[in-house]
Amino acid sequence: MLYTLVVAGVLFVGGWVVSAVTGGKAEPAAAPPAVVASPAPSVECIGVDPALVGLIDDQAVKGAGLVMTGRAAAVRDPDRVQVFMVAAEFTVPGNGRQVGVWATSSTDGRPSAILAVDGMAKQFTSWPDASKTDAGITGGERSVLDARSCLR
Repeated sequence: MLYTLVVAGVLFVGGWVVSAVTGGKAEPAAAPPAVVASPAPSVECIGVDPALVGLIDDQAVKGAGLVMTGRAAAVRDPDRVQVFMVAAEFTVPGNGRQVGVWATSSTDGRPSAILAVDGMAKQFTSWPDASKTDAGITGGERSVLDARSCLR
């Protein structure tokens, strides 16, 4: 089995992050590693200013009925400079409690950028799709999952 070695270079430009990724191949492994259950690494959950939740809510899709509950938490993205993944809880009629994740440049009420990261954020707000920007952030990244775990 070949493993791909990924090296990510990060460049901070105009208040947002641009990532460049290069790859290479490592030697084949002698045998696949055994699957071992391990405890989740500890996640440092960061408080979110209510003003930031209000900014996210300002771009709610009209007519969707999104109502922010006020529960929100963030984690610092370890792979990007000055990027936080913010998980925020909201309700939508007929769908109950939902959690969306947005990428921001800060957790206060004055970020220079807000991007919709996961499906819920993209469906219910009109913030730009993070996967279609130079940042290239996708919903399956570890920091996105960590942010969601902060609201459990």
